[in-house]
This record gives sequence, C-alpha cells and structure tokens, in this order.
Amino acid sequence: MFKTSFGIAFLAFLAGTAIGAEKRIVFGAESTADGRTYEVGFCARAKDIEGDGPGHAFVVLQQLDRDGQRTEFLTAGFGPPESKPIHANGLLSPENYSVPSQECLIAETNKAKYDRVKAGIKDQTEFSFAGLTFQLTRPYVVAFDDCVTFLQSVAKDFGLAVPNRIEGLMPVAYIESLKAAN
Repeated sequence: MFKTSFGIAFLAFLAGTAIGAEKRIVFGAESTADGRTYEVGFCARAKDIEGDGPGHAFVVLQQLDRDGQRTEFLTAGFGPPESKPIHANGLLSPENYSVPSQECLIAETNKAKYDRVKAGIKDQTEFSFAGLTFQLTRPYVVAFDDCVTFLQSVAKDFGLAVPNRIEGLMPVAYIESLKAAN
C-alpha cells in the first residue's frame, strides 16, 4: 500500500515538473516609493495557438502594485503575418500567456530597466540589436529572424546572458538555455 501511494505521488511530481516551469531571477529589482514592482518575462510555449507547430517565444512585461496585483500587463511577439494572434512585426501584441506547458524566465527588475525594454518595443518602426537596425516590417524567416531572435534581441538589450541560438532552435528549448545561462 505504501509503495503504491509513494509511486503515485512520485509520478504526480514528475508530471508536475514536466509541465511548464518558471524561473525567477532578481535583475536590478527595486520597488518604487509607492511599492510598485516590475517584471520582464522571456517566455515560450511548446505549441502554437491551434495546438500544432513548433511553438512560440515572446516577451511579457508586467507592473505590480504593493499588494502584488497587476496594474499593467503587456506582451510582445514576432510572428508570421498569418499567425494567430496577428503579430505587428515585433510591436506589442496580445499573446496567450496561460498555457500550462509554458516556460518562462521572469526577471524582477526596476522601473528604469522595465521602461527601457518597453520603449525598445512599443511604437517603434525599427528595432536595434548588436549595432544593427532592423525595420519592423521585415519578413519573418524561421531561425534567422523569428520569434526566438526577437526574444534574444530584447534579452540582450535588457542585459541578460544570451545563449547562442544553436543551443535552442525551438522556442521552449531556447528558453531552457536562457534560464540555464541566467
């Protein structure tokens, strides 16, 4: 009887760890005078919205009040024009942030870093990365200019250790590499 209960509990633990995981880091975190805190998340899910495909990587920005309640929640993703939700070539756009198989690296940060990431994405007609400037009307090209390369550029600008793309070609694998590097 004990072995059976232990076996069921162990399998439940393994199943729980196989489902999406979040790693949290402190990256210059400090709250404002009124107690607000800021987080920048680098996330991926294993499947597309329709339940197929290679998955998707995206950035999440959220601001919390002193009670931990969300006061701002923004997401940014870069995807092909025919994807759902429709992506505006890297501009802030809605993402599905509640999939159980989602993987995230959440960085608790300060208002200045949060605002810099937000400004680097929002209402821009171009995006700079590694000294190069890309027009946000650029074509979506898998593995060369896609959701993972978009996330990589934001993570690098944010100041994270950014692994080489070869360490994670698919979105979830890349997030696992990013989590291991930070």
